[in-house]
Amino acid sequence: MKLKKTLVMLLAACMTAGTIAGTAFADGDFTIEETPAVVSPVLPADEAYIPGAALGAITIVDATGKTMYSGILKELATPYTGWDYVDDNWAYYRNGKLQYHWQQIDGKWYYFNEYGIMLQRGVAWIENRLFYFDENGVCDTTPGWKLVPDFYYVYETDTSIKTVYPAAGFSWFYLNQNGYIQTGWNYIDGTWHMCDKYTGRMLCNEWYKGEGGYWYYFDEFTDMATGWMTVKDPYKTNRTYYFNNSGVLQWGWLNLGGNWYYLNPKNAARVENSWAMIDGPEGKYWYLFDEEGVMQTGWQAVCVQEEKKDDKGKVTQPAVYEWFYLNSWGAMETGQRYVSGNWYDFGDDGTLDLVWNGYFWEAPSNLSTWELTPGEGTTEGPVPGAVIY
Repeated sequence: MKLKKTLVMLLAACMTAGTIAGTAFADGDFTIEETPAVVSPVLPADEAYIPGAALGAITIVDATGKTMYSGILKELATPYTGWDYVDDNWAYYRNGKLQYHWQQIDGKWYYFNEYGIMLQRGVAWIENRLFYFDENGVCDTTPGWKLVPDFYYVYETDTSIKTVYPAAGFSWFYLNQNGYIQTGWNYIDGTWHMCDKYTGRMLCNEWYKGEGGYWYYFDEFTDMATGWMTVKDPYKTNRTYYFNNSGVLQWGWLNLGGNWYYLNPKNAARVENSWAMIDGPEGKYWYLFDEEGVMQTGWQAVCVQEEKKDDKGKVTQPAVYEWFYLNSWGAMETGQRYVSGNWYDFGDDGTLDLVWNGYFWEAPSNLSTWELTPGEGTTEGPVPGAVIY
């Protein structure tokens, strides 16, 4: 270890009073490359100070015998007070003694671990409270939001670095009125937030599994999600979810504003723009959901074969639509059904085949048209894109 400019750390030996250890201070610009150094009585020269050593005239030499300092060892000499930068770490001396733990320097608070190293650019648990230290090592206790850019350190205790968080743009923290970093659930500015119980970092664009196995989501502003929320899954597919007023993720059937929705029990994503086979009152039935996820009822004209065009944009095959009827609770009808004063015959796949005109069955006509583009899924079901749940 090299210590330059007025401060020399050494393990001294060979003095009349025996082996001593301490810090020597003197004017000049020098470096001691090796320790221990040898201390022996010499003629008086400049003043120096070694805590705990006997008083008298000394000289400090290196391992080669070169004299590094000669002077009078006096208790009354002024010991060094100030900063020292060693091996990429900052330390602070007061009256020649290395400082530890909390220290107020020039009106600002710093913290030094058991090795005298200053904590900086990170968060640390000290006396069961979480504190934030900026890049200069100053403990920032200003209440309110704290935006920390790039990476930061997480000190497991005041003696070691537990984790180094990589550059991720930024991280949010919140300091209470006492200047401590908040952890756990926090109600701030009218919304709920989740602060990591270990680091205090607010969850941002992240899922959180809470007590009881309930799932929550925190958006790009660190706010807890409520209502509808569209989130990209690990495959970068947008999926829409619903969270109740307490932020809990919902699944299964959901009724909002008189409309029915279905949230996939496997991943809680809203079924939309698609057919889906779902357990009904008397078994499994096919249901139809529009692009907003609203369950459809009544007559629906559905595209069962999409339009095809050639390279020049000319239609080579027009889109094909089939009629379906979905009863009052959304289930697709099959077989012969009496609807609004008329009899209709539906195939096993739900498509309308014939209409009874009072005398004989004939092809259907005069029904209002409504289009739904098939969604993603398996090819099993009444139309391509239907999904079984």
